[in-house]
Amino acid sequence: MKRRGDKKDLMEKRGEAWRRWGIGIDEDLTMEERRIRWRLLERTKEERAKGKEVKVENRKMEIEGVEWVWDEKEQDLVKKK
Repeated sequence: MKRRGDKKDLMEKRGEAWRRWGIGIDEDLTMEERRIRWRLLERTKEERAKGKEVKVENRKMEIEGVEWVWDEKEQDLVKKK
């Protein structure tokens, strides 16, 4: 992207890209952030398969009202105290 407005334009049109071509466009994430996001989404799928209500945010998730956060040291989700 050469112009500053290119990213903004692309992010505004990401819904159209999904509908037309099935291409998902996400925010700029580092490889580490993508890995963490992937692990959160995998856990989300597992918990929803068990019938639980799950909400996912950046580096944290809520399962049945219990908040879990990503621990850099453990490289896993830990229950928030």
